[in-house]
Amino acid sequence: MWQRIMKCLSVLFIILIVDCFVIETSFIKINTCHLKGKWQGNGMPVKIIQFSDVHLGKSYGVGTLRKIVKQINKLKPDIIVCTGDFIDYASDVNHREEIIKELKKLNAPYGKYAVYGNHEYKDGGDSVYRHMMRESGFELLVNEKKEIKIEEKELAIIGLDDSVSGKVNIPVATNHLSDKQYNILLAHEPDVVEEILDLPIELQLSGHSHGGQFRLPILGALYTPELSKKYIKGMYNFPNSDVKLYVNVGIGTTIIRGRLFNRPEISQFIIGEN
Repeated sequence: MWQRIMKCLSVLFIILIVDCFVIETSFIKINTCHLKGKWQGNGMPVKIIQFSDVHLGKSYGVGTLRKIVKQINKLKPDIIVCTGDFIDYASDVNHREEIIKELKKLNAPYGKYAVYGNHEYKDGGDSVYRHMMRESGFELLVNEKKEIKIEEKELAIIGLDDSVSGKVNIPVATNHLSDKQYNILLAHEPDVVEEILDLPIELQLSGHSHGGQFRLPILGALYTPELSKKYIKGMYNFPNSDVKLYVNVGIGTTIIRGRLFNRPEISQFIIGEN
């Protein structure tokens, strides 16, 4: 009896190990959200693709990025956003020109936008990241906004500097926001959302948490880093506010190359679909 139980437990343990360190880290899923807000009415819907926390370095390289680029381009996005921690540690990022070459292949007729994460500020990575993003056609937003006109409607992408390691300035970034346009805030750390709930922002896109990276049924995330303690994974709504927050669980990993019950993701937001 006990021998059978031990054998079953051993098999289960092996399955979990394989899942954690081989299967889940390799299969990226696409999560789709349909939103309206101020984008209601006539006119084309807008498709925004978010990827986050790739953590290129020792564990993830150009091969992983190539896979991401192919998946994103298949979705035919109008806008692409990267919400930080694209690199893990700058000293471990090799083949930088190959990385730029792959990022250039990302197609988005209304632009590609990025913000800093906390890992971009480690090991002198801010200049490395800035160079790669700008050379590959991304606009790196640091406490600033970009206004976009699509047919007769207006959309703004606001990008914050990293809240842990950078010099975030919400008043500067959100100055003169119009409540008549669809405003999207890119902020690497999700818990920042509590500082913008009174602003005319309809959607905040964040990463940073990795969804906890390792999750257990009922218990959820085992650990999340600073400024991702309250909002960890998926979509959040707030009473008395029009703001929605989406926390992307990321693609890569850091410290331990593993995931449990928490597959990597690319997020797809279809705004204004009738």
